[in-house]
Order: sequence, then structure tokens, then C-alpha cells
Amino acid sequence: LKLDNRIMHYAWGTKNQIPNFLGIEESNEPCAEIWLGTHSDCSTSNGIPLRQLINRDLRFLMKLLSIEQPLSIQCHPDQLAAEESFRLKHASYRDSNAKPELLVALTPTVCLCGFELLSTIKAELMHLNLEFLVCDSVQEILQKVLSLSANQLKDVLYRLKTQKFLQKEKQQQFDQAFQIYQDSGLLFFVLLKIHFLQPREAIYIKPGTVHCYLQGFGLEVMKSSDNVLRGGLTVKEVNVEEFVKITKIENECQRIEAFKQFKCEDFEIQFFTQRFVSQKGSIALVLRGRCRCKEQVFKKGESFYCVEDQEVEVDGEVAAAW
Repeated sequence: LKLDNRIMHYAWGTKNQIPNFLGIEESNEPCAEIWLGTHSDCSTSNGIPLRQLINRDLRFLMKLLSIEQPLSIQCHPDQLAAEESFRLKHASYRDSNAKPELLVALTPTVCLCGFELLSTIKAELMHLNLEFLVCDSVQEILQKVLSLSANQLKDVLYRLKTQKFLQKEKQQQFDQAFQIYQDSGLLFFVLLKIHFLQPREAIYIKPGTVHCYLQGFGLEVMKSSDNVLRGGLTVKEVNVEEFVKITKIENECQRIEAFKQFKCEDFEIQFFTQRFVSQKGSIALVLRGRCRCKEQVFKKGESFYCVEDQEVEVDGEVAAAW
């Protein structure tokens, strides 16, 4: 089944990356995401939603992300927290699913992910003349950062604007974010590690891991869920209590070089450069060249759904998730 996928026009997207990838004209408005799956905002075929055609929900969601400006500081709940909060009808939870996710960079991509060591955070805060935020644990510093009064935030923003980071690799990304946002989310440039992903490098983000995509173009696959708690760099609601509650300070991000495949409890994804046989119900996206499935030919930027045990001939590269 050839899929049609709607482009999401969010302010943080670029105008050219997704159109160039799809081989269509550049847009006058930002093109931020494309969703592939059975979510209500996802794929159709001949105008009919994929979920209706296959009569079931896929457990995963695949996205193309095109990032010019930082997304919000985010954290996703684990399965236990999602089930409990959804059962209690908590306003911040849209469903009962956890949301692990994997991002594969297709161009150089930058993100914040996972907390720095306490000693590193303390040293940076002292250097930035923000001694009043120093505490005995990362958890306490996080709580303090998210509980700043309006006057404290004004003072923090002034100091951040007039000082330079000890970690020079963060400075350029911070400066760009500072032009757009004026909230306590800017302090996550102090709290979180920065990752510079080269094309075909990937990063796996477990539930409970605080992260923020800053810039780049990548393919993301995740468990199908809308559960997002935000901590800053956003005009949307920041639920401090719930954000802190689901955050797992100890979580590390898993970096994967020369990405080819990944498997976890909730989804699998693999890049193919030669013939393969589809697993379960798969969604495939042509990254370069073309491929053939059941007499249909698909070119770069096109996607399709295939049932289990279908042969796909590849002349280029195809990403398939199931």
C-alpha cells in the first residue's frame, strides 16, 4: 500500500529539508514533521486512513523531523507512570503508553539529552554567577530551576546573556535558543549533555530521559503515544510537579554509530540496502534510490505499508519499522 503522509507545519521546522527529501516544491511555511503510522494524524492510502485499511493499530510511529529551531525540553513517562496517570485522568496524559524513541540523523543533528554530572553542573552555575541555584543533588537543582519566580528568572536571563558557557560547544546553540525563548528552559543548556550526531548516527532515548532536539534532519521511530511533559523552551503548559516526578536523573542516552538496525521491546527498525522480507506489518520509507514491492516501484521520499513476508527489492536504501 503506497502511503500519503501529511506535512506538519510547526514554527520550529525548516522550509526546505522535507520538500527536498520528498522531491516537491519548497514551502512558504515551515515543514517540521511527517508522521507515518496509524495515529489519527498519520498515513492514508487513496484518502483512506491506514488504520481503517489494516483494521488495527500499529504499535510504533515513524516520523521525519526537520528542525531549524529548538523543540521544547521534553520528558516522556515510563509504562507504569503512563498507565497510572491515564487511569486517574491526569490532564497531561493522552493515552496509557510509555514513549521510548530513537532518532537517526540524516544530516548533522544536535540535541540535548541526559543530565551532566553534578560536579559539571555546579562548576557551570558558579562560572555563570548563578550560585543561588547550586544544591547537593541534580534533582534539587532541577526543582529549583523549574520553580524560579519572575524576578529570579529575569536575573537568570540577564546573567546568561552576559556570560559565556564554560562548555564552549554549547554556546552557539544556546545563543540561537535565547533569541526565541525567554523561560527557565534555557537553563537546561547547563543541566543537560549536548550531542552532535553525524549522518547515520542514532540516539536512543528511554522514557524518563529529559531531552531537546535543537537542529537537524532525522528519522525518528517511537512507541505510538502522545504523552509529552514539557520543562521549558515552549509556550505550552509546563507541569513542574509531573515533569519532575517522571524524570529519571540517572538515565543515559544510548549513542549508536553507523546505524543499521535497532530493536527494543516496543519497536524495531532496520536500514536495508538489498533485498529483504518484511516483518509483521511494516512501514517502509525510501531514503535513497528506489525499491520494488509486489510490482510497485517506490522512489526516494515515498513510503508504503507491507504485510508480513513480502519481498522488497532494494536499489538504494530503505528504512523499515515494525
